[in-house]
Parts: sequence; C-alpha cells; structure tokens
Amino acid sequence: MNNHQIIQRQLSAYLDNELEFSEKIQVEKHLDSCDQCRRVKPRVAATEDYVDCLLYASPSQRDATLS
Repeated sequence: MNNHQIIQRQLSAYLDNELEFSEKIQVEKHLDSCDQCRRVKPRVAATEDYVDCLLYASPSQRDATLS
C-alpha cells in the first residue's frame, strides 16, 4: 500500500477527529503537499454527510433521498 492509499484510508477518521495527534499531523502534512489526496478529501466529507443524512432521516425521508 502506498502513502496515498494510507492517507486516503485515514481521511474519514481525520475528518471525524478520531486520529491520534501524530497521525493527524502526518495527514495534514501530506495534504499540504499532495493535490491528489487534497481532491479526495471533499469527496470523503460529502460521502460522510450523505451517510449521516441517511442514518438520521425518517424512513420516508430516506426513501425520498434514495429514489
């Protein structure tokens, strides 16, 4: 697994403030220098937001969202 894959797997935990301080710094340093991973970050955040909406929506809201 290359560094990009490692960072991209950590993005969700990073966005949720679930990383240890040293891991957080590692992700931030990588994002500062990597356009590829920086472009993935908003997609991960949007996916998390969408999943959260589905988890907390009423069944009728969830059905409307999925159709």
